[in-house]
Amino acid sequence: DLEQHEKMLTGLRSLMSNMAECHDALGRIVDSLWQFHFEVENNEGMMNKDESLEHIVTCVTSLYQMLSMELYRKQNMVPMVIDSTKDEILGMNELGKGGHDVGTKKSQALVRECCKLWKRSSSDEELLLSVMKLGES
Repeated sequence: DLEQHEKMLTGLRSLMSNMAECHDALGRIVDSLWQFHFEVENNEGMMNKDESLEHIVTCVTSLYQMLSMELYRKQNMVPMVIDSTKDEILGMNELGKGGHDVGTKKSQALVRECCKLWKRSSSDEELLLSVMKLGES
């Protein structure tokens, strides 16, 4: 059981590292999009301002900000999960005393807390839907 748990923790660390790398790459793309937008705006002048391009850039930036917050929330959950290997959470220090139920209850509480923290806000869901609609048009 503990070996499987360690494999899962290694996978979690790897996943979080990959997510952070992807997020950095996405940030560079959003930056390039803004640079392109400003170049187009400067070349065309303020008279022919392209509202649709500005809307797209704003939506993409809002999505990036939402994903940044999501990554931050998940990064804050990782130490809680990694700390789940502590003996008192797994009930290891009380096994000889019939304390396995105590460890199970603590493990279940940890899982409930992670599930509660994992959920997105309704405004984030609305943002995702609007960006998806943007891609369809």
